[in-house]
Amino acid sequence: MLERLAERGIKLAERESMAEELLSRLEHHHLASTTTEPPQFRHKRDHLGSFLRDSHSSHHQQRTPSHLLQEQPVYPEMLPYSEAYSELEELVDDTRQDVARIEEVIAEVEEEEVSRAVQHQFLVAGLLDQMRDKRQTSRPSREERRQARQRRREERQRRREEKKGKRNEKKRKKRLKLPPGVESLIRDSTIELHDEDGEKFIDCCPTKRIFVKKMVGKARDNRAMDIEENHQQFEEHVCLEEYEGKECIFPVKALKRGTVTRCVQQYSYSQALTRPYQSNKDWKYGYVQTRSGCSCQVSVKRKNKKKKRKR
Repeated sequence: MLERLAERGIKLAERESMAEELLSRLEHHHLASTTTEPPQFRHKRDHLGSFLRDSHSSHHQQRTPSHLLQEQPVYPEMLPYSEAYSELEELVDDTRQDVARIEEVIAEVEEEEVSRAVQHQFLVAGLLDQMRDKRQTSRPSREERRQARQRRREERQRRREEKKGKRNEKKRKKRLKLPPGVESLIRDSTIELHDEDGEKFIDCCPTKRIFVKKMVGKARDNRAMDIEENHQQFEEHVCLEEYEGKECIFPVKALKRGTVTRCVQQYSYSQALTRPYQSNKDWKYGYVQTRSGCSCQVSVKRKNKKKKRKR
């Protein structure tokens, strides 16, 4: 907007210079002429007086005042009017109007800038006062800052403990969750539950108790032995067929990745009257191998560490 105003001001200045040049030329022409009156103005004479003088000077006609009033006065013709002067007057009027308009616009712009500057100063002063008051009044003391830090520290510690408790609870629930099919076995009483001190335990490798009659058994040195007829009944604990040699019962995600488990039959020795197989020797007290339960074996795969090359 200021650029447009500047361009318009330059044009107006050019017009003013042209008008001044024309005025100086007309003034020079007026001084150089022999006439006493400028050609662009009317005659400075009393038209009615000249008309009366002409009428009184004539001796042939004598008119009464009533006739003079009824007749219209004859005005003299206008002297030639300069077209250059009319154009000059129009140019001067336009220039004055443009200058006045530009001055009004400039005054409005200056007034707006002044009001904006005043508002900005008031705003900056108000903000500075608020900041100064806030620093002076709301600044906490050293003890208050220390207490606030302590409260924040305690709050962070409490949140960490809550998160840790939630994680542990989720892990415990996952550990207690049994794999599919185990609950049905528990309901069918296939797996024996051992209640110790009011707590219930589940066999990782379920077993069952059976009574068997053995005529031949295995001794400690792996020799076959005949068993006396009255000592051929034995009580044994054997692995269930669906678990022997297979994975143990563990809750889902209870073991680390890469851990392998299996159920293995365990053996013990029971006392009985024995003698070597198919011999006629006397009967003697000895020991015969019997099945005593099912145990769970766990194997963890170790990662082979890479050996560093010697340089």
